[in-house]
Amino acid sequence: MSTGGMTPAPRGKANRATISVVGGMALAALAAYGYQVIAGRALGASRFSPVSALWTIQFLFLTVVLVPVEQLIVRYLARGGSTRSAAREIGPAIGTLIATSMVLGSLVVVSQRDRLFDGSWGYLLTAFGVFVGFSLYMVVRGLLAGRRQFGAYGLLVGGEAVSRTAAAGLVAWLIAEPVWFGWAMVAGTPFALLVLVRSPTSQSGRLPPRGMDEFESPGFLLALTAGNGAAQTLLGVGPLLVGLLGATPGEVSAFFGVFTLARGPLTMSTALLARFLPALVDHVHARRFDRLWGWSRTCAAVAVMASVIGGVCAYQFGPALTAALYGPSFRPDAGVIALVSMGAALGAGTFFGGQALVAMGRVGLLAGCWILGLVVAGVVVLVVGGDPPFRVALSFALGETVALPCALVSVRLALSRERCTASSEGLNPARPSGCRERG
Repeated sequence: MSTGGMTPAPRGKANRATISVVGGMALAALAAYGYQVIAGRALGASRFSPVSALWTIQFLFLTVVLVPVEQLIVRYLARGGSTRSAAREIGPAIGTLIATSMVLGSLVVVSQRDRLFDGSWGYLLTAFGVFVGFSLYMVVRGLLAGRRQFGAYGLLVGGEAVSRTAAAGLVAWLIAEPVWFGWAMVAGTPFALLVLVRSPTSQSGRLPPRGMDEFESPGFLLALTAGNGAAQTLLGVGPLLVGLLGATPGEVSAFFGVFTLARGPLTMSTALLARFLPALVDHVHARRFDRLWGWSRTCAAVAVMASVIGGVCAYQFGPALTAALYGPSFRPDAGVIALVSMGAALGAGTFFGGQALVAMGRVGLLAGCWILGLVVAGVVVLVVGGDPPFRVALSFALGETVALPCALVSVRLALSRERCTASSEGLNPARPSGCRERG
């Protein structure tokens, strides 16, 4: 069987790489909670509302637009492409997507200025700084992960979050105004330049150099962005939607606390996507299809178990934990935080298991599953009664419940196609049943 010129990574080096990313991710998770606790306690539930709205917009911009950008850069470099060729071949599509998204994000801030941002124009400038800073941060993350420089990657993930939390502490001490907590949100992103300058530019290059393939075209990026858009609308739009459904500023802030606690581990674990994607790309080119299926199946099984355990724990301890961290005015309903926790666990399974589809370039299938989940969630919000937090939490949980099995079936279908393609090219001696003869 052809391996495409790959050489296996030493196990010790791979373990150190994973430890570096996990360490940076854990530090980032703690720092993210620290930022929100500092801001929430300094401002109170009502004054914290604009910060929660800006954080949600930042979250959506990062996960909908910038995570696909990172994944595209990682996949391109992991296949043997150089940084210079990446700038030439995929750079224009990335730049266009980021610029367009910045304009759309700014329009959201302007249109919701009175409802979500206390009528202040200052948040528009703050949002622009957030868009620029996190674009730089995620492009550098993609370069480091694509080169398999995971030590520097972990340092960047942790260092950015710690810098943000330190800036929030300074704001709480000196000013304690909501708009300045917005600027603190982006304070750590310039750290990316320091890490990039201090990192070598050489490739580890397990695959021979190759140019852009059909799965790295602008269409690939658009499909990946559409899928992530549906996924992150499910995961991230909750606090905004609660406000649009008529919740009070205090309820919006409380629901933001719920979503932050529940989705925090998933949000921070996006760094692990970049850690494992190069290895999954290797499996695709080495035709190790059983490993790809095992990866997705394991992710789904762990997600289901975590959703049950996490839902029970969140119901029992979530309200008290939220109130202890953010303050008594942030205390949520137990059922709401349980539903959000279960949905976040199932969403993690779809994110991680679906990386097999990203590695194969079959992002249209993954996008379809996220869109299906979003449609289900939208129907639930419209037809189910109750207060806004409960409606949004239930819609989120049911949407994620639909997306996970859809992604698992999609991986199975994509692997069947890959096996048939490998067989037709003479790379798989045993022709799978159900493959169509060419010609």
